Amino acid sequence: MQQVGLDKQTSTKCKSKLQIGLDKQTSTIVQNFNNNILIYHQHQADGILISHLQQYLDVGCYVFGLSKIQNFLLVIDFENYTIRPLEISDLKSYFDLVERNRKRLEDFFTGTVSRTKDHVETEIFLKELTAKRDSKLYFPFILVDNSTNDFIAFIDLKNLDWTIPKTEIGCYTDTKFAGKGLTTKAMNLFLDYCFEHFGFKKIFLRTHYSNMPAQTLAEKCGFEKEGNIRMDYKTTSGEIVDLIYYGRLNNK
Repeated sequence: MQQVGLDKQTSTKCKSKLQIGLDKQTSTIVQNFNNNILIYHQHQADGILISHLQQYLDVGCYVFGLSKIQNFLLVIDFENYTIRPLEISDLKSYFDLVERNRKRLEDFFTGTVSRTKDHVETEIFLKELTAKRDSKLYFPFILVDNSTNDFIAFIDLKNLDWTIPKTEIGCYTDTKFAGKGLTTKAMNLFLDYCFEHFGFKKIFLRTHYSNMPAQTLAEKCGFEKEGNIRMDYKTTSGEIVDLIYYGRLNNK
């Protein structure tokens, strides 16, 4: 089995390794990464690499089942692109992504626009998002072009309800990458992973009737329109608007 690295920093810091086979379609490497457990899942059937950086000390718990491993960071590699968690170290690139698209985001990404006015405010915002992730309340991700390190899209899981469990998914794509199909492919891969490893019964998406690209994305990613919810969101300008709800169920 060929070993693949999460990134240059990670692969150089890994020390010992233990190889475990899960099934015919999946191969796994477990490595000791500075008192953390680094687990690679290589899905050979579709050529997609999904990696987890497990903040967990007892590798034996992994052998007994994935459900006992907590606080993972997900990386999905496909073609020349990567979906990975947004980190504080992404400050400049994340700020630039928001800044390039600020006008487009003003109405329906109120929190993002209001909390990223400069680098100082953006760093505080990212630290808060990281704290929410650690508490399993919110999960922000970035779609990256590996050849240029450009941030293509932002994806997040929010409004999580672990009692069902279900979550809302949000997304926006940089205007220069919009309409190329990259976000659709990334979202489909990401949704499949979320159902399998988070165990969500449902993932839902909300959008405004004027946002046709979001509606098209939802339909291409297997969401079904569930209805219109009246007076459901307050925009940056203070207007309270109706939203269209889409839902996708985990039928496995």
